[in-house]
Amino acid sequence: MKKRDFKKFRETKNIKVERIFGKEKNRGYKIRRDIFFIVLVIVIGILWFFLRYFELFNYIYEIPKYIQIVNSVSLLGLAIAIFGFYMLDKIFKIGFKKRHYFFAILMSITAIILSFLYFEYPNFDKIQHFVFPMMIGSIVFFVINKLNIGKKWKLVFTFSVVISILCVFELIEYFLDFLFDWKLQGVFLRDLTGLEKYNMIMSRIDDTMADLLLGISGTLIYVFTILFINKRNN
Repeated sequence: MKKRDFKKFRETKNIKVERIFGKEKNRGYKIRRDIFFIVLVIVIGILWFFLRYFELFNYIYEIPKYIQIVNSVSLLGLAIAIFGFYMLDKIFKIGFKKRHYFFAILMSITAIILSFLYFEYPNFDKIQHFVFPMMIGSIVFFVINKLNIGKKWKLVFTFSVVISILCVFELIEYFLDFLFDWKLQGVFLRDLTGLEKYNMIMSRIDDTMADLLLGISGTLIYVFTILFINKRNN
């Protein structure tokens, strides 16, 4: 294909793409918006099926009652979390990548929809506090990387911001427990004798310190990984 023909073909292709997604400067937001609504509709559909039919046939399959914790409140929290991330991207024109949206959706689903697992598997919460800071670090570093400062200072700021976010979340957990006693601080296991009874296996202060230490460890792993990759590329 000649250079002139290739240029004409490319312009024609761009026109067709713009008809579907809009102009180049708005295409990314339209794609991410579509991904957000598609994922949200799929999640709502799956959860509606579980809530509708597990409740209807509960006496046949003897589905544990704690599955019913996945309710409309969880779906509302999921929608607010993901849509809030999208609005943050759009208002400040950050231009997050697809991997950042994947991280936001994965963290929201794991922390909100699967929250009932906190009272079934003690390590479920600890794994999140170790892995989530790596994902948050990727999101924060993408924003800070736009600043005109040295690479090392960018990593220092990334570490500081992620740790600040973790501390704010711990404060939020404290106030929610203080107001509603949701048992967000501390490690509780559901008693097999009843769904409304919980046994504390780690105190609130020990749980908070362990969460922060795991968060710091995960953040440091991300920071040193980026530092190693940059040093290797240079």
